[in-house]
Amino acid sequence: MVGELRVYLQPPGVVARCRQCGSVVMVFVEARGVTCIDLRGLAALDPA
Repeated sequence: MVGELRVYLQPPGVVARCRQCGSVVMVFVEARGVTCIDLRGLAALDPA
């Protein structure tokens, strides 16, 4: 489980925020046909 996030689908992109503190965890934006992803707010991802 990654966590409990609130996802906002408003243009110009998608923003996922922590449900607890409101911090931005992930941002997805499409620019000129390329999807840009910012995972700066993601501390760690354990595939197990």
